[in-house]
Amino acid sequence: MITRIAAALAVALLLGGCVFKPQPPPADLPWSAESMAAANRFVVKGKVGFRRGETGGSAALTWQQDGERYRLAASGPLGQGATRISGNSRQIRIEDGKGMHESDAPEALLAEALGWPVSINSLSYWVRGLAAPGSAAEVQNDEAGRPARIRQQDWEIALDRWRGDDGRILPHRVVATGGDSRVTLLIERWDFADGKASQ
Repeated sequence: MITRIAAALAVALLLGGCVFKPQPPPADLPWSAESMAAANRFVVKGKVGFRRGETGGSAALTWQQDGERYRLAASGPLGQGATRISGNSRQIRIEDGKGMHESDAPEALLAEALGWPVSINSLSYWVRGLAAPGSAAEVQNDEAGRPARIRQQDWEIALDRWRGDDGRILPHRVVATGGDSRVTLLIERWDFADGKASQ
């Protein structure tokens, strides 16, 4: 009886080791700018932290991107509760504990209402390892040919923790630094789905 119990425990431990063993990025999932440029409808779930001078915050984040349109839902100290941000490169709406704010100057309202320092439109490209259109950029690749660093619009964006997610090889940490500002995205999950962001 003791022998059978010991054998069962050994099998359980072996199976447990198999279940929890971390997997490296799949070798057959190369990154390419062309494929990521086409993958402009996605959902990111994770955490975000930012600092601009003496102002900053952090929150759990769900970010839904549909082409140029975005919708972000943040919960936590970022908005002292729930904050919803929706818009595109030309307009934005922010809903938080203080009410609703709308503007046709997205970056200005983000800075004024939340202290948020960076363009969400540009960040939607950087997070995929792409330079945002409309301005010069310098992209530095790692040994695997994936973008490790992007310099653009007075920002330096570092991408790492690459691993397979939803059939693609993707960064799971993105850090954007510019002047006295810093934004860190810790991504738990990527999804490329058919659902569209709604405003």
